[in-house]
Amino acid sequence: AARQEEDAVVALPRAVKRGWLPIWRAGALAACLLLALSGGYAWRGGILDDLRSDYVTAIGAQRSIALTDGSQVILNTDSALAVGFTPDRRVARLFRGEAWFSVAHDAERPFVVETPEGTVQVTGTQFNVRIADRQAIVSLVEGNITLSSADPSPGRTDLVAGQQAVLTTDGIEAATGFDAAAVTAWQHGRIVFYQTPLKQVVDQLNRYRPGWVVVASDRLRNLRVTGIFAVKDPDEALAVIQNTLHIRIIKLTDYLAVLR
Repeated sequence: AARQEEDAVVALPRAVKRGWLPIWRAGALAACLLLALSGGYAWRGGILDDLRSDYVTAIGAQRSIALTDGSQVILNTDSALAVGFTPDRRVARLFRGEAWFSVAHDAERPFVVETPEGTVQVTGTQFNVRIADRQAIVSLVEGNITLSSADPSPGRTDLVAGQQAVLTTDGIEAATGFDAAAVTAWQHGRIVFYQTPLKQVVDQLNRYRPGWVVVASDRLRNLRVTGIFAVKDPDEALAVIQNTLHIRIIKLTDYLAVLR
């Protein structure tokens, strides 16, 4: 049963991301209204995820979970996971966020990770799954896994250790190599960027802090960032980026800041 594992995580309300924000100038009004609309939809989706999950982590939190079959799962920030075991199948459903799986070997009972974009099937291995922008990024550190897209037409893809692939609802992108240390750095409280576009960096930092940071111009979105930052202090990372790239951070409210 899904709730036999370690005590479920207590989630902080995601409503903080859609809360009414004080608006003190006309320019911020339009931005905050748009943000409230988009945030409202995200919040409702988050609540549904939380209700159907056995384990939920709050923004900025992580959690280690010991499953009854001997497998281990580490949930990253703002993640939601349900687990269900039957005599012939072990299933973990990752609704949002990111998780590291260290799966106990059982040839008679495959372990399947289901995401909105497709599934990962293993018998025993170690891998990372991150859901972002309607994609599931699967990074295999040890063993072998089989990926299946939610769209059955592309078929299945097998990965070996050291390969990474992206699941989308339209198919599976070609496997590539990846930096395992960078992918798993979050387990050690760090985020690693190497020549990463600023827009992607900000998207990552937003996962670890309440509210939103928005990149205001196309010129800034493609600026490259290299560095190692602490997940516990995303605002310090933003300050370093601001000083290094010589850009401005305009704080409109406690929950909305703009890079320009």
